Amino acid sequence: MRINSTTAYIVNKNTVKQLIEELLKSGYTVKDDIRFVTKNFGRMIEEGYYIPIFPRHPHVQYASSHSKLSLAEIEMDVIKNEDRVDRVDEVVIYNPRIILWGSMKEIIYLSDIHGNYEALKHLDELPEMQDDNVEIQFGGDYIDGFDLKPNAIINTIRYIKNLCESGKAKAIIGNHDEFIIDAAYNPYKITFWSNNGKANTLDNLGLSDVGELREQLLYHYYDEMEWLRSLPLTIETGKNILVHAGVNLSQGLEKQDKDTLLWIRDPYIYPEWHQLDEVHDDYKGKTIITGHTPTINLVKGFDYCPIVRRTSYVNRYFIDGGSKGGPGFKGRINLLKLDENGKLIWQKYMTEEGIFDYWQ
Repeated sequence: MRINSTTAYIVNKNTVKQLIEELLKSGYTVKDDIRFVTKNFGRMIEEGYYIPIFPRHPHVQYASSHSKLSLAEIEMDVIKNEDRVDRVDEVVIYNPRIILWGSMKEIIYLSDIHGNYEALKHLDELPEMQDDNVEIQFGGDYIDGFDLKPNAIINTIRYIKNLCESGKAKAIIGNHDEFIIDAAYNPYKITFWSNNGKANTLDNLGLSDVGELREQLLYHYYDEMEWLRSLPLTIETGKNILVHAGVNLSQGLEKQDKDTLLWIRDPYIYPEWHQLDEVHDDYKGKTIITGHTPTINLVKGFDYCPIVRRTSYVNRYFIDGGSKGGPGFKGRINLLKLDENGKLIWQKYMTEEGIFDYWQ
């Protein structure tokens, strides 16, 4: 196969690897010049070359998140989207540039469910639940709600657990989840769970605070407790970072302690009040998504908890909709859909009545 910068090749998925191998033999490096774009883009002719129109589309995935791709990974990326792409329509070499048809991962974020299973189950109504290119990510705090329906806590945990085990979703823990994990695995640790919904959760689970709570939790809910204990504190997807409460913006992500990730508020929400000199490189150009703080506390003029975005220092979304986290909240679970570069696709919310677009 002859490779040069003036040739457009019509190929199928099975010839992609061969094409890349030929490029390598011709002296090209397969790294930062790789671009993946979706099918059906318009094209324009410039100096005799066929060039895709790239700019700022939710399905354009740039090579920065795919540095040092191996041939196997390139082939896998194409095959992985087989249900979305009938064939690789063309590969264009331009200065030199390789273009493959593919699609960018999209993520729906939600957090602070607090046993609001009646709202949570409406997630099944989203068409994205049938889209392999869309992942659901949960930001913690699945327990400790108010005005709970029967079995709401265990139904919430099992719903999220099943989605994660199916491969459709990922989840992290929140500070409330750590309370119940400690009760099962670190029972002598002093916590503030009694002041943060413990009685409501135990009553909903059919458990008693009298006697050995550890034994009750592990006897009745062993699988669920083991799953909760296995969850990470953060999830990074492309340029997006999901964490329950926030981070110390002057410190790298791997250097954060657990209490910061689960409990921080003002220093993260209002870094300008805390003499932040410089944002750590881990967060530059990134988007951070957090729950933990009901957003009615962040904005004025609302009687509910909207999704709040702040762009000072670093792009940040605050998505705690209040749900059933306290008396007076309206049972709202916010939904935020971003692509893996942090580009906003849509915002919605769920209540017991269903799923709604902002602003309804």
